[in-house]
Amino acid sequence: MRSHTNSTNLIGWGAPAFIKRNAGPLAERTLEGLTFDIAFLSGDALSPIHGIGETEPSQTRLKELVMLKSAHTIALGHADKLNRTNTHHWAAMPIGTIIITDVKGAHMAEVFQQNGNTLVSVLPQH
Repeated sequence: MRSHTNSTNLIGWGAPAFIKRNAGPLAERTLEGLTFDIAFLSGDALSPIHGIGETEPSQTRLKELVMLKSAHTIALGHADKLNRTNTHHWAAMPIGTIIITDVKGAHMAEVFQQNGNTLVSVLPQH
């Protein structure tokens, strides 16, 4: 007997303008029936302790829901966003989150690793 697998690919949903316009109750309701294999997220800040920082609570809540419904989370952020603490709304990253960045150096990787996450630099580590 042949089995059928249903899948949906959501690409580009994390565009900042889309999130700002659509975060809120309708987006939360839409997520109720979905699960994700991998969530690729970014934010205004990435902290090894606090997680993904946003300026708006509705954006934070949306990211929390996506991470809860994802088997794996990958956070994307350039060096200026790492360890930034000037945001007031935080979505905790699940243990096992992979952070992809342009930061070089073992110290920042160790800090994220102490909190159960992995920091991967796209720059060569010479």
